[in-house]
Amino acid sequence: MEVIRSRHSVRAYQDRPVPDEVLEEVLKGALQSPSWGNTQPWEVAVAGGTVLQAIKTGMLQATTGKRPPAPDFPFPAAWPEANRERYFENGERMHQAMGIARDDEKAREEHGRRGLEFFGAPLVLFLFLDEGLSTYSLFDLGLFAQTLMLAAHAFGLGTCPMARAVVYPDIVRACLNLPAGKKLALGMPIGYPDEKAPINQYRSNRVSLVEAVRFFR
Repeated sequence: MEVIRSRHSVRAYQDRPVPDEVLEEVLKGALQSPSWGNTQPWEVAVAGGTVLQAIKTGMLQATTGKRPPAPDFPFPAAWPEANRERYFENGERMHQAMGIARDDEKAREEHGRRGLEFFGAPLVLFLFLDEGLSTYSLFDLGLFAQTLMLAAHAFGLGTCPMARAVVYPDIVRACLNLPAGKKLALGMPIGYPDEKAPINQYRSNRVSLVEAVRFFR
């Protein structure tokens, strides 16, 4: 319960490598995740070094060139009102934690750029699904991602599940030499948190048990 309650998204990392043996233990833990009929649909690519740098460069160039996002799995076009309120409240509180004013467009753009650089993490895990799978396998992949994040936190590592990491999946696939049939669902930086960074002091709100759960007896 301590791991569950203390895990949070990390958006600033130390310049410190993750030992291979630690990363492997984290991934082995994630591989224990449940899935429909034990189909285990997840495929993971670990990017670091020159490969990760090529991905960063490609994504930054695409963004600077105003290339429209083209994720393999469409982003939400709209949210129900309650979800929309949480989404915008979270964004505003996050910017406040970093001391970024509402009208400071330059600072907000810089924060977005740091996201495209994966917040300085030494490694990024890219999670794929084969195109032959149904959308239900996204649920299985979500179970895998959550188990992965909890395992990483248990080993003192930070992670951040990023939608921004999948806006240009063709760039990621090209750098990883993967075919188009491998659909990119999530990118996740992983590394040792920079505990001094103000953004890593931020914690998002959670709805109460009363709001989220209804008991029928």
